[in-house]
Amino acid sequence: MKRSQFELLFELLIDEVTDLASTLQELAGQKADLNQTYWNTILALLNELQSKIQILRLECVYLAEETEGQLSDAFQFAREKRTPVEAFRQPILEVLAELGGRGRVSTILQRIESKVELNRYDKQRLPLHRPPARWQRTVRLCRSLLVKEGVLKPDSPRGIWEISEKGREALQSLARIEGGDTPAPPAVETAGVEEGARPSTTGAGIGLQGRPEIGGIRHRARRISPEKRGGRPRGPSPDAQLAERPQSWVARPELVCWKRGQEWVVGVELPDEISYGGSVNVFQVDISLVRDRLQDNCYPLASLIDDVTIYVAKPGLDTVLDVPVDGGRPLLFKLRGKTLNQGRKVKQASSGVYLVIAPETWERDEQKAGRAPIAPEPVSIKGYRAHFFDLNESAHLQVALQNDQRETVVVGSGGPRFYPVGQSLPDATENMGPLFGGVPPRIGIIGKWEDVGTIVIGEEGRGRRRWRRGFKPIPEQSEQELPEDLRARRCGWYFLRFYDRDDNLIDSFDFRFAPGLQDIRIPACEPSPGPDGYRSVMVEVVHEPDYAVQPASSGCPDVEIKPDKNGTTILIPPKPDCDRIRLLILPGTGHGRPVEADVLLERVWWAVGNEYAAPAVWGDRPVSISFGDLVATSDRALWLLMPTQRWAKGVRVGFEGAELRTCNIRTVDRTVCIPLRELSGLSDKPPETKVSLQVRVEREGSSYTIQPCVILASFECCQCGFICPSQREILSHVELCHLEQLMKPLTYDELRQRDPSLPQILKCGYCGFYASESEYSYPTNAIEVHIEQDCKNAIREHGKAIVRLSSINLEEIRGKIIPELPLIFKCKFCGRDIKGHSGPNLMEHLIKQHKDKLYVAK
Repeated sequence: MKRSQFELLFELLIDEVTDLASTLQELAGQKADLNQTYWNTILALLNELQSKIQILRLECVYLAEETEGQLSDAFQFAREKRTPVEAFRQPILEVLAELGGRGRVSTILQRIESKVELNRYDKQRLPLHRPPARWQRTVRLCRSLLVKEGVLKPDSPRGIWEISEKGREALQSLARIEGGDTPAPPAVETAGVEEGARPSTTGAGIGLQGRPEIGGIRHRARRISPEKRGGRPRGPSPDAQLAERPQSWVARPELVCWKRGQEWVVGVELPDEISYGGSVNVFQVDISLVRDRLQDNCYPLASLIDDVTIYVAKPGLDTVLDVPVDGGRPLLFKLRGKTLNQGRKVKQASSGVYLVIAPETWERDEQKAGRAPIAPEPVSIKGYRAHFFDLNESAHLQVALQNDQRETVVVGSGGPRFYPVGQSLPDATENMGPLFGGVPPRIGIIGKWEDVGTIVIGEEGRGRRRWRRGFKPIPEQSEQELPEDLRARRCGWYFLRFYDRDDNLIDSFDFRFAPGLQDIRIPACEPSPGPDGYRSVMVEVVHEPDYAVQPASSGCPDVEIKPDKNGTTILIPPKPDCDRIRLLILPGTGHGRPVEADVLLERVWWAVGNEYAAPAVWGDRPVSISFGDLVATSDRALWLLMPTQRWAKGVRVGFEGAELRTCNIRTVDRTVCIPLRELSGLSDKPPETKVSLQVRVEREGSSYTIQPCVILASFECCQCGFICPSQREILSHVELCHLEQLMKPLTYDELRQRDPSLPQILKCGYCGFYASESEYSYPTNAIEVHIEQDCKNAIREHGKAIVRLSSINLEEIRGKIIPELPLIFKCKFCGRDIKGHSGPNLMEHLIKQHKDKLYVAK
């Protein structure tokens, strides 16, 4: 058999399975008292059977390509396919009208058989099915669709069909048509077909889950031009809309990716021209790919090695499409959308944010690609990871990875690069392309226009049947003008896609265009506040009179927006939540769609709080902290709020007058957390009164210094608990009040223990007479003789004097007896002897050796 013969036979087999599934669905609805799990299990088995039939179909088709034969009589018989479902619509209504609006099923089937011309295929009996003939099952399927449309009543008694009021109106319309009063309605009927159902394409296309009726031989369709390729549809398409599109051309599917939960999914996206109005089967080798429930027209891949084959069958189009997957090499996707959660496969990287899906053993080459803006994320297919590359940060960055052999692989290098040329307006909207006012931009290229086959411009955003146009570049022109259609469409959000001469997507970018928007004037604003903090800022939006500007959300109600003769003025208060205002630019009636624009004031805010939770309130005035916040066990942190992510390239912090230390920051975060305990070593000694903490925020080619914190010193004496605000005062307090306690002078006896050469000295306890070893051999005897014979103040009892000795004053000994007697103090903390004659000498030892025992800085 030929390939087309095999395919037709398999279509008939799939028809049978599909009809059986429809019959079971109808029966499940009638048998509501039975277990629903039972029916779901049967339907699941039928779906699995359909997939196996498709796999078998592929094998037979490939086998048939190598063999040829003649059509047998059985094959000729099979080509006489069943009468379409739509052919029984009017006969059912006519029979019910003849029966007075209701009738038994057996009676209705008898009368319909005489009204419809049936072929051999319709009349074939099915001994294992009920009803026994194919045409009777087709009639029952048509009845189910009429019930869903509301033409027949759904609550009729079992075995009874009954027409509804809507059905009677339909009969009256049919009667008027037959009488020639009105033109016949179009054959296409889609009402009542559920979303996701595949309409039958023979007749009026009312069949549910039916295969398209294909007459003739299956062929390979021509590849349609890129401008005919649709984006992801947002809802079911009416057949009337699909009929407006050229059905003889097949749009080429493309590889896309999207974020699902915490992982990335790679799939093939089918354009609108393929997805609706017929049957589509997508395979990867022998695996049937299932359409994603959330991503319209997308089929997740089973592997990143095997190519994808798509079988399309629809009126006027019967084709097989191949989508290469590049055999396991890294896949480069350009991310798009406001949240960058979906992307489209491109050949090269120019500017924007890209996602590369590579084997999980591959690593980022930071030397060529820079630091990753986001850590690699998982992929739904095991063995791969998704790497992010932001080429907007620097022109010299590349999409580079290192393979298993640690060899550098640059992805998407070479080829032309494209960029918009024109006067773009100040705008901070992320992931939506630049904003142009007045005249649309032109397209520049780094490379040769001869390498570009087609440029497609289209309308971005949600919704089906979005406008798009394709045009050929003029190689002689360095900058390409956009089509005049864009001026006619006026205001909107548009995309540009560039295809090579083989219709492969090279690159893409998007932009916004508002012809009535002339300028957005934002005054220069320093990122660091003045002594009084930030001030309110007046922004002017200059536009035509029929334009209007309003906030896109109610996130900051304190912003004042007032229209004036030149446009609109916006007064932005000094609040962190108001630094980014999203505006909605509304054109006049018939002048296009609204576009969004972001006004960004680049101001840095800060707060002091817990390092494990970002603060809720931000400020622009210095915050007082203490040295207790800088200890090693502190969980306090200085938080910085940047204007946007990746706004700061680096942050350095330190005390005023001291060396600044570089802090590690995450460029993907808008907030920067600096634990205060990391600053404890930035100052050699505490300040005398207070000190400012300086933060230097570095950007490309510039830096800004702010003083977010002031450290107020507080010192507590360890001896008595006295508190003072400066280090000088606490040291004066210690010297005045506690120096004698901490540094006691040695007594003469203690000095003699350290220096045995010092003489023994005794003093009379009555008159101060001295006796030393230098004058008397025995000072004790000399004192006793003095008291007995010479001391007039001595106390005598019974004529005998009482001997009394007095303590010796070191100053007296030093002044009267031993002038060179040393002055030595003993430290209370370490017991060390300190020679000195002044308090500063003693305090110097205490400060150097025992500062932590003198006072505590708070």
